Amino acid sequence: MPSFVIVQQSGLIGETTDAIICDPGGAGWPDRRTDTPIKLRRVSERLVYVDGEPRSVISSVGGNGTVTYLVNGTGSATTRRPHRV
Repeated sequence: MPSFVIVQQSGLIGETTDAIICDPGGAGWPDRRTDTPIKLRRVSERLVYVDGEPRSVISSVGGNGTVTYLVNGTGSATTRRPHRV
């Protein structure tokens, strides 16, 4: 199942930035109630690392100073959410 990664500034390839990851909601938009802070590192236009785990980018949309990536996999970041909060 894909996840959404939302970052304030995309940065350059190779830089690590703070971001959030969340599950898709019922309508396919990000469900912001499941926000979990992560570290995001862009390796290329089609590959990002979410907390050190490689994820392929399905799509990305930029607007209003943020970039939203749709990435493959739910990831351990959302499953570890109760441990982070």
